[in-house]
Amino acid sequence: MKKNKKGKISIKAHNNPLSSMKKNLGISIGILFAVVLVITIIGLNFGLNETSKAPSVSPDLLSEYQATLYTTPDCSCCHQYAAYLEEYSEVNLKIVKMNYSELLKIKDAQGIQPQQRACHTVLFKDFFVEGHVNLEAIEAFIKGDYIGNARGLILPGMPPGSPGMGGIKTGYTVLLMTNSGETIDFMSF
Repeated sequence: MKKNKKGKISIKAHNNPLSSMKKNLGISIGILFAVVLVITIIGLNFGLNETSKAPSVSPDLLSEYQATLYTTPDCSCCHQYAAYLEEYSEVNLKIVKMNYSELLKIKDAQGIQPQQRACHTVLFKDFFVEGHVNLEAIEAFIKGDYIGNARGLILPGMPPGSPGMGGIKTGYTVLLMTNSGETIDFMSF
């Protein structure tokens, strides 16, 4: 304590070691959190993406087929799925961007129910593929003599780790739509 010229007493504050430790601990936790977050993001985008593996199918699987992928203009995963098809097969793929209500008409015409829908639909001459369906499932459909005996394949939603989708694959099942419009489990990944 010390008296100033006016006779008032002033107290000089001393650094509190506990306060300083709390501040340093808070900064350390913040830095640790940021490092863990960055490592997680890098792992999800690069190291753990299941779709980065090349499918085990014949590259000429779709060479006889002309296909049209119908999507909305701003859906980036649809374009990643198109890149997947073009990278691993010799498909002649055309991409048509349309508004959402027009896309729903395409899905309705194929008999794809709302709970079965994904972000894009690919129409081949004799069958359709709804969503991020693996080339292995398309190959099994073609080689299994399902063309003419079924309408197509469906992968509802946008499952993480499916072709064109990032993230860790958690497991999903591709459905087969029969000519009568029923769906059955076709292939699991």
